Amino acid sequence: MYTAISVLARQIGWMSQYGEKLDLPLNGEAKTTCPNTGITYRLKAGQVTSEE
Repeated sequence: MYTAISVLARQIGWMSQYGEKLDLPLNGEAKTTCPNTGITYRLKAGQVTSEE
């Protein structure tokens, strides 16, 4: 007898450089500002970049 364990990962959101959850969709283009640090983040082409 054996047990098979499978971990299926899926993305559920975006995080800031400091571990704060960002208010961004998973796809598309958007922009948000982290309420704790004031850093602005932009989602474009599936990547999030900071605008410091």
